[in-house]
Amino acid sequence: MMISSSLPKQIILILPHLKDNTTSTERFISIIKELHRINVRFKIIEFIYPFKKSVGLGHQKTNDELPKYIVDNIININAQLNFLNRLAFKCLDAYEYPVWKFLNWVHQVVFRNDVFFPGMVDPKLLKVLEGFDNTVVVFGGPFSIFSYAKSLSEKVISKLILDYRDPWTFGYTPVAGNKIIYRINCILNRRREYKILLKASKVITVSHSLKKLLPLSIQSKTVVFENGCNFSASDINLELSDTFDILYAGTLYKCQLKDGTFFEALMLFLEGKDRRKIRLIFAGAGSQAFLIENLANYNLLDIALLTVRLSRDEMIKLFNKSSLFLHLKYGERRFIITSKQSDYLFFNKPILLPVSDKGDLENSISYNKAGFVCNSVKENVEILNLLWYKFLNKQSYFIDNQVFSREYIAGKYVSFITS
Repeated sequence: MMISSSLPKQIILILPHLKDNTTSTERFISIIKELHRINVRFKIIEFIYPFKKSVGLGHQKTNDELPKYIVDNIININAQLNFLNRLAFKCLDAYEYPVWKFLNWVHQVVFRNDVFFPGMVDPKLLKVLEGFDNTVVVFGGPFSIFSYAKSLSEKVISKLILDYRDPWTFGYTPVAGNKIIYRINCILNRRREYKILLKASKVITVSHSLKKLLPLSIQSKTVVFENGCNFSASDINLELSDTFDILYAGTLYKCQLKDGTFFEALMLFLEGKDRRKIRLIFAGAGSQAFLIENLANYNLLDIALLTVRLSRDEMIKLFNKSSLFLHLKYGERRFIITSKQSDYLFFNKPILLPVSDKGDLENSISYNKAGFVCNSVKENVEILNLLWYKFLNKQSYFIDNQVFSREYIAGKYVSFITS
């Protein structure tokens, strides 16, 4: 199927978990809204898999209804499954997470793609896309959909744009991953990833450090779009809270608790203080056994509040009430800049990194003069006492940061993918 520049342009978005309550969903929707605002024709490919409980992936379904202009442009594709896919998804529904991960790994060994690979491109889809100058934009992971997007782009003779939020094989072991399995994954998939990277006309990633992990031959066509925040100026309320709240927002991983510096410091800080006025909040981490055990070991359960992933409005309240935003480094990984960092910066409260990651988190805090990077229990106790003094004296925690909104980033992003 040949195309010419006279054909109308169309953006094909291939993205996962559009209807889940995740920060990536907020990002997807901001991009789609911008495409709609400037009247760019678009279609969204959504793969339908036979599992019902996305919470098995650590997600929850959002209660928000998608706008009609989004729903009307979704193309649902039923994933073509083999016996391993089906078995893996049954385990996911049954919360058999270790078995699910093992089957996902076996699937990659046998079929050279993870279990989310949707199969071959349906000829009916090609008919829908016919007659347009298509640009395929695919968001990973799961990275098997990169393979699908490459195949689709070749069949409709279109431009291919890869969007990386995390690295695939050119990077580091996933936060919740296993080093041995990751190395095997690299052996199995690096050649495929490189071919897909070569095929892409453009590559997008979230940080300069992730860009540098890609092959040098690819970096020249790679651009960085940092995470925007999920909120607007009208969401900020500068009223002081009646409790001293330390907030960690989002998913928490076991590797983040290997270093106990912060918890030791918090235990010392609490000595002689009214614990009823102090809260340690993990919003979105859920009641995970390893977190509860860790808090119990440091005698912190009485001041802890653990929640599932909250709605946007609920998070606004917590961000506004907080005295301090908490980061916990991801083991020895240096190149992780989480989406929560943009939200932390936007709400203009001090950010604490109890032990430096010697990488992206420290650089962001230092560059924005947004808080404190420590390296010892003593330093953490000093910072906690400093902010506690401000709390007692009803002094403002406000730090003036310039953080771009998701709308601003989406505008630049759409300009790039449509050029």
